[in-house]
Amino acid sequence: MAALLINPERTVDAALPPRFTEYLPGLGHIFDAVATALGIVGQAGYDLIFTIGVTLGFYLEVVIVSTVFWAIFSVFSKYE
Repeated sequence: MAALLINPERTVDAALPPRFTEYLPGLGHIFDAVATALGIVGQAGYDLIFTIGVTLGFYLEVVIVSTVFWAIFSVFSKYE
C-alpha cells in the first residue's frame, strides 16, 4: 500500500516496459538510450514505438553484418 502512495503511477505488480537490449544485441543499448532520453519509455503508445524500433533495428543489424561480410569477402577474393 505504501508503494502506491509513494509512487502512484507504477504499481507493485506492474511489469516493466520491454527493453530493446533484450531483442537487439548490437544496437539495443543505443535504442534504449534514445528512448530514455526522449522520455517515451512507459508512456502511452510505447508498444507501437517499441515494435517499430525492434523491426527496424533488426533489419539495420542485418544490413550492418552483411556489409561487414561483403567487405571481408571482397578483400580476400582479390588474393585468388
